Amino acid sequence: MKDQLSLKLNNKEFSFSNEETHWLLTNIGNENPEIRDYLVFSLFAQGIRTGGFTEEQFRLISETTISKNLIFYQLNNHLPETLTRSFSALLNGLIIEADGKTDSPYYHLLNEKNREYFFESAIAYFYKETDTCGFSEEYGWVHGFAHGADFLSQVVAHDLFPKERLVEVLEAVQFVMFNLESPFIEGEDRRIAHILYSSLSKVENSQEVIYEWISGLDFPLIENKDFYRLAMFENMLASLYFHSLETDILEKDLKELMLSYLKNY
Repeated sequence: MKDQLSLKLNNKEFSFSNEETHWLLTNIGNENPEIRDYLVFSLFAQGIRTGGFTEEQFRLISETTISKNLIFYQLNNHLPETLTRSFSALLNGLIIEADGKTDSPYYHLLNEKNREYFFESAIAYFYKETDTCGFSEEYGWVHGFAHGADFLSQVVAHDLFPKERLVEVLEAVQFVMFNLESPFIEGEDRRIAHILYSSLSKVENSQEVIYEWISGLDFPLIENKDFYRLAMFENMLASLYFHSLETDILEKDLKELMLSYLKNY
């Protein structure tokens, strides 16, 4: 099956049998990065973004990750179980992205119950995941929090995500930040910053909400972990600020507030 599916990677147009779709789902957390990263995820991404799966298969993929609750698979364990959770977060992000884009063949194909599952689980993942490993010499990229951030960014951008829930999203980001015991070293804070950028791009009145959230944060610097948390916050702000320069999306008050934190960055 691996060799059979590998042939699809270089094709611009392709389809999947039900057997192939089941194999991809079964191997979402495969311990071999060549299979998990470069085959399974790549084919899910190409297939969902180009309409390579039938509507029935798209529903199967969505309902399988929901029914098996893959994003919360064996939460009490770290590697290798984290791989299933992390790459299911990526898969869930692809699903909710496709459901929310008007040019997607799967636009609004999810029913309300399943869509709500993805909205809820994207926020809950930041509270429940504890494995901060970015890269493993044995397993390759793990990136649970980076992938969780990608998922949550897609949720925030969804046209049916309730905009008043942005506060919940920011609270989840804050939870990660204030519970950090060691620094992120594989770019996770930049991926988390994209949640804020996605909010600014898609959510009405997000400038005011983010301004109030930043204004209410406090960073007592007593232990080493306090400095890690401040560094994450500053890295997020820097990423958001420089990323926003291209689109000039920041309004004056929020820009000045961010720069007040970044002046000594």
